[in-house]
Amino acid sequence: MIIGDICLVDGKTNLKAADIETEKYEGRKLLRSPRGETAVLMKSKDNAPVTWCVAYRSSGLYFLSYHDAMDYCRKHGFKDERGKAL
Repeated sequence: MIIGDICLVDGKTNLKAADIETEKYEGRKLLRSPRGETAVLMKSKDNAPVTWCVAYRSSGLYFLSYHDAMDYCRKHGFKDERGKAL
């Protein structure tokens, strides 16, 4: 998974969240970081205790719940894939 190398052209990509997965996580939602970089909200495939991951800039932040992950994204200025506030 190389999130940092996914390019957006005029804010658009043909990439879907489901296209991104690792051995343990699968993509659920594409996001934009505060810098406009592509990020992805991922969910554990096996419902591990740390179920959610926000991956961007070649790293991941892990959360116990969807609510916690999205709350972090909102508070830190992430946007949806179209550039709208979460």
